[in-house]
Amino acid sequence: MNKDELIMLFREIFSSCPGMYVEEADALSRECIGMKLFDEPLIGFGDADDPLWERYRSREVIGPWFMPPSSWMPQAQTVISFFFPFSRQVRISNRGEPGKPSTEWVQARIQGQNFINAFLRLCLSGLARHDIKACAPALDSRFFQVEEGTVIGAASRAVACSFDENSYTSCWSERHAAYVCGLGTFGLSKGLITARGICGRFGSLIAGTHFEADRRPYTGIYDYCSRCGICVRRCPAGAISLEEGKKHRPCKHWLIVSAEEYPRPYYGCGKCQTAVPCEAGIPVKRKQ
Repeated sequence: MNKDELIMLFREIFSSCPGMYVEEADALSRECIGMKLFDEPLIGFGDADDPLWERYRSREVIGPWFMPPSSWMPQAQTVISFFFPFSRQVRISNRGEPGKPSTEWVQARIQGQNFINAFLRLCLSGLARHDIKACAPALDSRFFQVEEGTVIGAASRAVACSFDENSYTSCWSERHAAYVCGLGTFGLSKGLITARGICGRFGSLIAGTHFEADRRPYTGIYDYCSRCGICVRRCPAGAISLEEGKKHRPCKHWLIVSAEEYPRPYYGCGKCQTAVPCEAGIPVKRKQ
């Protein structure tokens, strides 16, 4: 299987994967019924031996707990990143003033992640049929994340690192993987700005077969951010500033407050991703 055939397989799986549209039984409101969650994903390829993976293990970036591709799969050769842009209906619904997120947004936030997980599982099955070994770090039992210093995940007992109460991190980052794979650069809100904007979700796979890496059309981690400051004004938690970027703690606490408005497991915000110049595209000229 060559790279073009692999991309075609992913697009076929995307188009047939269940859960793309909100069904009446699952809808939080009438406005959500029939709503499409995502547009077709962007797909990027990166080298599993790219030196950036080791760079991510420094405390200035992620930290020594970050697991590079070879830690997930000793035979890792390629990382494949997906960006799933939220549909126009989802984006428009959340463009209102900072405050309570739209019902459509929180519906897409939770059901959308369920869709991505299902998509990744189908991709793993499809790759296996072509004798390509692969794994999805976010679905792996070894995956963990840290919130306010607390390790969350099945592998938490195996984590040797200590975290303070200001720690918000994980052993794999979808956004950092997407950066390696050429999909985009970071913004003030710490989201990743892609050719389809910042408004969406990411997923990734690690494959034990070599596919040519895509060229990164940027050199700096903030090349696509115009620093317009609109996301600063859009953040209801006051968690973003031009001087320091985004602080996780006030963002997380705002999410806890906003979650009280919706039944579990629904929550979200996304105000920094909507009604901003980078919502659905790159606001500055690409740097070559």
